[in-house]
Formats: sequence, structure tokens, C-alpha cells
Amino acid sequence: MQPGTEKAGQFNTWRGSVAMCVVGGLGGCPFAPGAAGNLATEDLVLMASQCGLHTGIDLVALMSVVAMVQELVGLPIGGRSARWLRTVVEQDSHKEEEK
Repeated sequence: MQPGTEKAGQFNTWRGSVAMCVVGGLGGCPFAPGAAGNLATEDLVLMASQCGLHTGIDLVALMSVVAMVQELVGLPIGGRSARWLRTVVEQDSHKEEEK
């Protein structure tokens, strides 16, 4: 991507359409009681990466942000891939400690 051509997006899932993503999938819809929340940024970044798209987002750093926000809100948060991503991040940090 050429400098100055960066793009931004906002994604969520609603009736199969995509429009907003949020760290940890926080949020919901005041018009849909019990709505699970928004598409998690970490899920979108992981999917893009697995599709071969370069996002420029450090997934390990993003998961650190998810952990920080989780601590701030005092509730378990994270996208559908969060448990797996946390395991991968934890394994990578153990490998770094062993070096």
C-alpha cells in the first residue's frame, strides 16, 4: 500500500451484513436485547491474515489490548478466536522467556 492510501473500516455483524468491529467484541445493540456484541477486531485481523491480507496490525499487541480492556470492564471479553489466540500468545511468550 502506498503512503497516504491507508484505509479504515468499521465492521459489525447484523443480519449477515458487516459494518463494525470492536476490540474484544464489546458492545451490542440497544434495539436487539441479548445481542452478543460486535465483531471482534482480533477475529477480523486473524481472518484477514489467514486470507493472506497484510493488515499491519500486530496480533500479539492487539491481544494485549484485549486483556487490558477486559481488566478495565471487569468482564470476560474476546472474539470467537480469543481463547485460541490467548493460548498462542502465551506459548510465544514462554518461548521468548526460554531464550
